[in-house]
Amino acid sequence: SDAGHSLMQSLGISNQQYLVALMIFYISYTIFETPSTYMLKKFRPSRWIAFLMFAWGGMTMLLSTLHNFGGLVAVRFLLGAFEAGLFPGLVYVLTFWYRPEERALRIALIVACSSLGGAFGGAIAFAIGRSLDGARGLEAWRWLFLIEGAPSCVAALLFHADKSRNIES
Repeated sequence: SDAGHSLMQSLGISNQQYLVALMIFYISYTIFETPSTYMLKKFRPSRWIAFLMFAWGGMTMLLSTLHNFGGLVAVRFLLGAFEAGLFPGLVYVLTFWYRPEERALRIALIVACSSLGGAFGGAIAFAIGRSLDGARGLEAWRWLFLIEGAPSCVAALLFHADKSRNIES
């Protein structure tokens, strides 16, 4: 933000607008959490979870292209909708593979990895901010969203391709 390249400065939004954009994510997450979990039954879990991963990664990368408050709110809403089914979906799928006494450890590992990602995310964001700000004409926050979303899209494509190949064999 010292260079004037923060998300708020680039989009020209106020603190109140920033809080609304943050909150809209949780609203859509709450709305779509249960329906998204039900979609696991309609579509195979391998397809639905791969779709959620790809859509989440795509929405994250789309954040890097924004230029106004309206776009930020819309993308944050969709981001919450796509992320909503991931954790409950993973827990649901684990019920098929593990006995109840084994499940707790697996769920704890998922939560722990998520917490570790959050713990190290700030340090990684700082490093990206210092090293990539202005590279190819993009602010650091735009690079951060591109770098964060791309692996999810690639993993989703690999995950789905692997599952499709296993079904065909």
